[in-house]
This record gives sequence, structure tokens and C-alpha cells, in this order.
Amino acid sequence: MINVNKISLREVRRASHKEFRSNLVENISLNFIPILLRFLGLYFILKIYYAWMNNLNISTTDPQAATARMEHILRDISNNPDSVNNYTIKLDNLSTTVMYLLFLILCLISVGIGYSLVNKFRNSELHLSPMAAFSVFSTKYFFRTIILLIMNIIIFQIGLWLFIIPGVILMLIYSQNMYIYKDDVDAGQGRIFATYRKSAILMRGNKGAFFVLLLEFLILEIINFFTYEILSIWLHPFEQLTFAKFYQTLADNQ
Repeated sequence: MINVNKISLREVRRASHKEFRSNLVENISLNFIPILLRFLGLYFILKIYYAWMNNLNISTTDPQAATARMEHILRDISNNPDSVNNYTIKLDNLSTTVMYLLFLILCLISVGIGYSLVNKFRNSELHLSPMAAFSVFSTKYFFRTIILLIMNIIIFQIGLWLFIIPGVILMLIYSQNMYIYKDDVDAGQGRIFATYRKSAILMRGNKGAFFVLLLEFLILEIINFFTYEILSIWLHPFEQLTFAKFYQTLADNQ
């Protein structure tokens, strides 16, 4: 029988807040590139949104005219469901490529930051330069990390196709496998499929806590969107610290 060690979210948050305050400049500079990519992502999203509104002849400055136009579109769709294709967002190849590229770079750098923060929690004397965010691009991690990211996305998508809830459960079960992969590689192992089994073991009894953590950050991300990503100057570093501390606490409890 495997022992289940539940961790305290309060302690995880407290340790993350303490680390953020203690090394404020270091944590923000470490996350500078992801924060910048967030602003770029928002810029492209808004650019696509306003282009879409313009194509639909929906005014973004006249609420009355916009409402009338929306009513017309809804009537058209209700009378002719096939016409919905005339009103969907259509991205050109360049916009699609840029968005996917930004997302991939953001994911990889965030993983690199997570790896570095785990090392920081294990060695409080360790100084992290902004270049530590690029640690995942070393040959030691890079190629298998991309494979692991793709596999995680595929597993999550399959779960979502199975009525959403399975996708969320799979995401929670395998949420720690990126960190596990880092530790396995450092230990001279680094077998991709083994990380899924190890993550499932780590998350026994802690899926609920991690789900609550994700909900909290989802709410903060929604608020952040309405600040035009300004809040991400604090939020992104704190998210990275909290996820890394959550994993380190799980690992310590085993």
C-alpha cells in the first residue's frame, strides 16, 4: 500500500510569497521574457479581435450600432445556420504561425524557469540570472522536453474530447511530469514514459489541492486580462514560484 502524504497549500503559498519578496528583482528579471511574450500575445490577440470586428462591420466605438449589427448577425445565423462560417475568425498563415511560435517559446521558457526555481528551493544560496530561464534549451533537456510537451497536449486534448472532466483529471494526474523529467535527467535517467507513472504516484491525495491552486490562478489570470497584462509582472513570477514549490513539497514528502 502506497502512503499518501497530503501537502498544505497554505505552506506552499507562504513559502512562494517569502521567496518572491526576498528576491524580488531576481524573480522578475528571471521571468522578463515570458512577461514580454505575454504583452506581445495580448497585442496580437487585440489586433486579431479588431480586425475581426472590422470584417463583421461591428463598431468598437458606437455601442448602439454594434448592438444593432450583432442582432442582424444573430438573426442571419438563426435563419441560415450555414452562414455562421461567414462570421468566424479567419487567421492568415502568418498570424497563426506567430501565435503558435509565441506559445511554444513561452511554454519552453516557463519550463526552464520552473527547473531553475526547483534548484533554487533546494539551494537558497543559488543566484539565478535572467539567462537561467533558457536552461531548457540546453541539449540536456531540449528535445525530450518538446516531445513531453507535445505528449501532454495530446493527452489533455484526448481527455477533453471525452467530455472535459477526464481531460481535467488527466491534467492533474500528470501535472508534475515536467519537473520529474528534470530530476530524472539530472540523475542520469530521463525516460519520458516513466515520468507519467511517477507523477501519478506523486499526485495521489493532492489532485484536489492542485485543482484549487489552478482555479485561484485562473481567476487571477482573468483579472490580469482586464489589466492588459500589467498584473503579470507579479503574477507570472508568483505562478512559477508556486508551481515549483508545490512540486518540491511533493518530492520532499515522498
